[in-house]
Amino acid sequence: MYEIFELIGASVERVAYLAAAGRIEADGMAALVRETGVSPQAEIPFVDVLSPHFFFVENREMVISRSLPALLALRRTRGLVNEFDCESLAAYRDAGLVLPPWTIVRDVFQITALSELVKEGTRYVLKYCGLGSRDVVPFSSTDDLFAELRRAVVRGLPPGEDVGIVCTVSGGADSAALLSIVCEAVDPGRVGGLTCRMPGFEGEVDRAKKVGARYGVDIQVYSADDVRPEEIVDQFVQVHANLVFDPVVPVITSMFRKCVGQRPPGADVVVIEGQGADTVLTGLPHNAVLAVYRRPLWPIFRIASRLLPRPSEWLQLNFRLGYRLVKVLRILAESNWRRALLRSLEFDRGSYPDRYDRLDRMLQGMFESSGDRHKAIMLFFLHILQSREAQKYQMLPRGVQVLLPFMDIAFMRRCFATPTTFFLRGTRRKIPIGERVRERFPGLFSSERTTPFAVRYRFGASGQGGRSGAHGDGTYARLKAYSIAQLSKSIVQRC
Repeated sequence: MYEIFELIGASVERVAYLAAAGRIEADGMAALVRETGVSPQAEIPFVDVLSPHFFFVENREMVISRSLPALLALRRTRGLVNEFDCESLAAYRDAGLVLPPWTIVRDVFQITALSELVKEGTRYVLKYCGLGSRDVVPFSSTDDLFAELRRAVVRGLPPGEDVGIVCTVSGGADSAALLSIVCEAVDPGRVGGLTCRMPGFEGEVDRAKKVGARYGVDIQVYSADDVRPEEIVDQFVQVHANLVFDPVVPVITSMFRKCVGQRPPGADVVVIEGQGADTVLTGLPHNAVLAVYRRPLWPIFRIASRLLPRPSEWLQLNFRLGYRLVKVLRILAESNWRRALLRSLEFDRGSYPDRYDRLDRMLQGMFESSGDRHKAIMLFFLHILQSREAQKYQMLPRGVQVLLPFMDIAFMRRCFATPTTFFLRGTRRKIPIGERVRERFPGLFSSERTTPFAVRYRFGASGQGGRSGAHGDGTYARLKAYSIAQLSKSIVQRC
């Protein structure tokens, strides 16, 4: 649908798959790649939202691997230099992420979820694919949606009654709805809960405990005060040869390690997370801003920005979306939703003209294909930002599996086939979530609001303190600088 090779200017006629450390991937990816080399009909789907693939192209040969370190090592044996991509490095310093298909390493690219590699004649085509299908039945009711979500939970749980189940419970509507699904799908006695105490969000811990009490689930409270972020960043860089895109990665890693470290020896644990609910159900945070809040809010914001010395603080008091809402509202008057979306990610044409134009064309293609701005934004987040979100789960202990039911492929396809008005009407968003939590947890929720999970902490020697906004008081900048320094020591050369 949207050819990735067009974005990077490559042509491929041969494909090779590099398994990390000689290991054949369990999903049969190696066999599929070899089969594609001789069968024009074979396709390679990349639907794993937790494991991006990486590749480089040399002499029209595409070399793929799930292991970026293995790929960089192979490049060195071929006499290729691994160095920082200057534009990616600048984007990382500006916004804390590198938009796929590019990576932090020059001439090395990534394949994110919902992509496929197809052979057409003598060449291969790597493209982002959509979620649309004529055979997919839209959701007819809230009960129908949650029945599909329950099937996603059951499909993802490994067999056996001895597998431990841990649900993260932030105190928000998404995680509460998901906990209700899990506890109605399996014996609640097998389920434990986990929440994170954050400065300024103490009330969410109390709500999380009440949510757990509804099903007799004990909620363990984790504090980020003892996080040692430098240690976790060091490990991440050495294992993955990549930068840390999200400042919450050290907190999530430390929290899950502590939680699962208390399990019986040899026991497996499944951590069930509500990651992706905003993106899949309504394309948030941006689509609610672009579609619902645009007319009533942006003129108000424009006036307030002239009158108030710090309008961002004013908006933070009124909207939980805070940081991103402010960034999008600043530019909504331009009446270009694609520009608003990219610039809200600190990605503007003046700084990155070539990449900006290519991504803008891709967004336009997504919109023309789906015919729905909300669906286009949903696809954009799944394709472009999921590599950042996946980092939260890449440093978990052995024996730990992460299950993201909202990002189950069958569930996402049905969401994509369902009209946006099923999820979003007027000023209401994620309507099925609101209906579910008001029914299962009467009196606890007055809206479908999302509570951020483990998003505030100070990156520093003590690991203590808080973080407000995406860039806070410079602590995130220190995390980015530290990641760059560690990666450049032994893996990637400076550009």
